[in-house]
Amino acid sequence: MKNSSTIASEGPNKVLAEALRLAASGVPVFPCKADKSPRVSGGFKVASKDEGQISQWWRKWPNALIGVPTGAPSGLTGVDVDPVGKIWLELNRDRLLPSVVHKSPRGEHFLFEHVEGMRSRANAPVNGVDIRAEGGYVIWWPAHDHTFTGEPGSVGPMPGWLRDDLMSTETPATLDCADDQSASTASNHWLSTLPEWSRRLIQLGDTDNRYASKSEAIAAAERALIDAGASDDQIVSTMLAPENRISIAVRAHSTQPEEFLRRDIARIRHKARKAAPQSECTFSVESWAEMRDRPPIEWRVGSLLPQRGVALVYGESGIGKSHLALSLGVAMARGEDWAGLIIDAAPVLYVPTEGEVRDRLRATEAHIGLTAPYPPFVRLTSAPALDDVAKCDALAQFAREQGYRVVIVDVLADSLGAAEENSASDMRTVLSNVKRLAKTIDGLVILVHHSGKSGTSERGSSALRGAATTVLRLERAGTRLKLIVEKMRDASPLEPMYLRLLPVEFEGGSSVVLVSADAPSQDIPETVVKSLRILHECGGNTGMKFSRWRDSCTHVSPSSFKGNRNQSGHIRRLEDAGLVEVIGTRGNRGTLYRPTAAARKRFRLSELGDLPANGLEIEQAIPEGPTGQSRANQPNSLTGNRDGLNPHSKGLARSPTEPQAGDSP
Repeated sequence: MKNSSTIASEGPNKVLAEALRLAASGVPVFPCKADKSPRVSGGFKVASKDEGQISQWWRKWPNALIGVPTGAPSGLTGVDVDPVGKIWLELNRDRLLPSVVHKSPRGEHFLFEHVEGMRSRANAPVNGVDIRAEGGYVIWWPAHDHTFTGEPGSVGPMPGWLRDDLMSTETPATLDCADDQSASTASNHWLSTLPEWSRRLIQLGDTDNRYASKSEAIAAAERALIDAGASDDQIVSTMLAPENRISIAVRAHSTQPEEFLRRDIARIRHKARKAAPQSECTFSVESWAEMRDRPPIEWRVGSLLPQRGVALVYGESGIGKSHLALSLGVAMARGEDWAGLIIDAAPVLYVPTEGEVRDRLRATEAHIGLTAPYPPFVRLTSAPALDDVAKCDALAQFAREQGYRVVIVDVLADSLGAAEENSASDMRTVLSNVKRLAKTIDGLVILVHHSGKSGTSERGSSALRGAATTVLRLERAGTRLKLIVEKMRDASPLEPMYLRLLPVEFEGGSSVVLVSADAPSQDIPETVVKSLRILHECGGNTGMKFSRWRDSCTHVSPSSFKGNRNQSGHIRRLEDAGLVEVIGTRGNRGTLYRPTAAARKRFRLSELGDLPANGLEIEQAIPEGPTGQSRANQPNSLTGNRDGLNPHSKGLARSPTEPQAGDSP
């Protein structure tokens, strides 16, 4: 390879050839998608130098990008500069050379020898400059028609000034709880970055009475720490550290110093944002051809869950939402089909807040025969409050560095922190954090939530549904569970799916697992079809009360239908089968029903001619029964014998309790 070159074209096998060349030189590789995310479960952690494995990958995905893990596996550390970091690059370009430089679609990658102890971090040392070290990877752009400078074998050490700057910079917030020692360390670091007067103010108090009041002195110290880039937690730790005399002023000012500081910091940040100059607006457009030729949706769970975005799964308490979340999560981590849908494998970070997962996992192992090595499905032991920007961003950074592309929060209500789920304002903050989490991991966040009292909508603010890319409702359907796609932002919703909870015993206990189930029988008895025709003829577009409908169908089947409880059961089965819908009520006259559009189309009910204007014309519209009586005057029922909707009939009403043929995980 020559200076400022591209890899010579070698036809369709050039990418594979470059991957094998890297492996032969001691650099492990793995395949990535066009969006730079890993093609294989485990991502950079399964990078290989084995020629057979690499050839197998690129035979399966010939257009895959080449991913190279950074840090110890490859001996490389990358400095990834995007357009936001352009000014920093122009100021420091000469100091970064000589080095191996790869042009990327949005910037440049500078490659250096691995630095022991350095980890991957975003926006370090400044915004727009990311460090790719331990726990990260880079795309090997020279293999994909991008220019490069320098041979991979000529990679040199990182310049001392950059190494010292990165190693001394405070590590981004993590999910570990801070202890007294770490708080002190944070305090010392941020103080060391401040101008002399600000440092003296915090350490020694209001020297020389420079401020008119304690409030002004406290605000000046807070502004200095904010300008230095400290987070809210770091500012509070520094301001309350006993060795810093500013803490005396804070504690004297309020009996609840931490709450006071957090409110004051939020106030100062808000004022700073309002005072900041507005950036110049720029706009870009896409042509018709560009919009038309956009790549299709990439699915994580075929046609059900996209690879990116926010999905909401809700249902009533105790229905099995957590079993659904666990089942989907394990399937995505394993890369195995789920309920007949193709899975694109991805590491999963599971955030359960309800129940114990031990028995559920053991039941899953027993049911599918799962043994070690286990799939990349891990549980986060402590969930951050989703209303806290800093904690949510720390979670996003953690998930990104570890390579998790799916985060499941189960359940949302226990992860809201101080946010109120009925408050649109609070939920907008939560959803903004959740969407930023999904964007940071370039993946999918699944929120498991409770339904409202009606059972047909999620609990809380409607902002939740508005922000979701996909909305799924889990409801009961006899002995089955019915998964309904209520919203699919960029595609047509799937037909409802039927599932069931299967008891599983394992050594030392038992639990249940979620498996697919057959849809209810659609072999509709002729008596039901006739009764639907009567409902269509007599109810008109405004519908018909069940009692009038029942009494109008006595010629269809003999009398055996009695009691309100049976009425409800029959109506529910008709609704489950998608044959009848509720269209409202007529004063105190009861609920009104009519055939669904699907039933009208299936049984050609719309070919019967003009409908009565409303249900008041029922008496005149009902044909005479076999005895010559008007059906409205015959005291019989809609169903009851083995040909109708009786629970013991062979048709629609049957609700099997035994395992169904074709059930699968």
